[in-house]
Amino acid sequence: MGCNLEDSDPCTGHLVDVREQADFLAAFQQAAPDVVINARVDTFPQGAGSGEGTEADVSRLAEAVARGRAYADAGAGADCVYPISVSGLSDQAVRSLVAGIGAPVNVAYGPGNPLSFEELAAAGVARVTFGPSLFIAVQQHLAGLVEAIREGRDPYAGTALG
Repeated sequence: MGCNLEDSDPCTGHLVDVREQADFLAAFQQAAPDVVINARVDTFPQGAGSGEGTEADVSRLAEAVARGRAYADAGAGADCVYPISVSGLSDQAVRSLVAGIGAPVNVAYGPGNPLSFEELAAAGVARVTFGPSLFIAVQQHLAGLVEAIREGRDPYAGTALG
């Protein structure tokens, strides 16, 4: 069993103090040692940016590494550190996260991800998550089938079942 423990306040959307979050993760790990923790790093959703290029992007990447390292040091590193919204990052930025955090890193994979599974693995990513993407894709496909039925068309046209 596992859970994501994010480092942003759901009421304000602001990042929680890194030391406060590290202490929380350490306490959680001690209280529930059999629960797998994804120590979520919410630095990237705090603003647009790729982690490369502009000063703000470089700063965001550095903040993600610092937070991830602190969470790993607090005990979440035995499980996974999850800097969310990194799916658009380059290979070099992902490698920088993995090397800087120094613990298993989880990334989300969704439509349009510029890196293949092989590239993510080569960059050192330990875990790939699909979040809600697969569910959304299934919902969209099902909506298309229902629309075909509603319009009197064969919902299976062009589809081989089996």
